[in-house]
Amino acid sequence: MDARETAERHGAYVVAGNMGGVMADFEPAALQAFGALGIRPPRGVNKAEIVGERQEGSQCIFEIKYSNDAESQTIRSYWEQQGGTWKIVKAEGA
Repeated sequence: MDARETAERHGAYVVAGNMGGVMADFEPAALQAFGALGIRPPRGVNKAEIVGERQEGSQCIFEIKYSNDAESQTIRSYWEQQGGTWKIVKAEGA
């Protein structure tokens, strides 16, 4: 699975409420740091869409817009391969 496919799957996990899958995509320190920011997709999120994508060195950076019928939140995630698996090493509001 390439980085984009992994980011798309991650967005689908958020929409489905699969928090185990969401958390497994994060490198542990990145999950803790992101959690401390208090940024969350809107309640009742029903759509995840990649709205930005770029590469910087070995990192793939995706901006994923999470939305429901009334509001949205875009989150920028930085992905790196670790042991053959793409992991989020940093995430922030976009």
